[in-house]
Amino acid sequence: MARPSDALVLDLDTRAGLCLTRSLGRAGHRVAVAARDPAAPGLRTRHATARFVLPEPDGDFEAYVAAVLDRLERSGAGVVLTSIDADLAVLHGRRDAVSRFAVPAVGSPAAVDVAIDKARTIAVAATLGIPAPRSLPARDADEVETAAAELGGVVVVKPVRSWRAVGAGSERVEPRFAGSVAEARGIGERLVRPDAPALVQEVATGGRE
Repeated sequence: MARPSDALVLDLDTRAGLCLTRSLGRAGHRVAVAARDPAAPGLRTRHATARFVLPEPDGDFEAYVAAVLDRLERSGAGVVLTSIDADLAVLHGRRDAVSRFAVPAVGSPAAVDVAIDKARTIAVAATLGIPAPRSLPARDADEVETAAAELGGVVVVKPVRSWRAVGAGSERVEPRFAGSVAEARGIGERLVRPDAPALVQEVATGGRE
């Protein structure tokens, strides 16, 4: 019988997942890896002691959760790591189920709740004196339009949470740039709803890190 893995890294579709695997492997740990794309280059890393393929989380999130738990049990890993929103939704949102098989390498429930919520993150930044673009909440297209007009028309519409439920599935929502109030409203009509609110932010100019 194969030895259990020390860790399972879930997102070998990404460079971050590959970097995690390499770091753990070079430190002498046995690392199982998983990816949604069976052809993901990361699955070919020499540091992997076991390889798994996961379904896409978008169509049926419960099936995705079940698949992650299955791979955890099969790998025998003591800890599970990720760097993407979909898997964080599993490790954080289903923490009790995950913990039956392995320790989820994520922050405390309270810390993750803040980290995945842009409105709460900005509020914490304000208490620490960290500047952030002016941001107005919006729960529908009308509120997006009003906020965009107040901020001068050129704005960024950001989902409060990047990973959100859609029926039985889920989706990752990217921030969208709007060059006018009308464009912002169009984005609001497509992306914003009461159970999936957004922040409308002024555009911060200048260099990037």
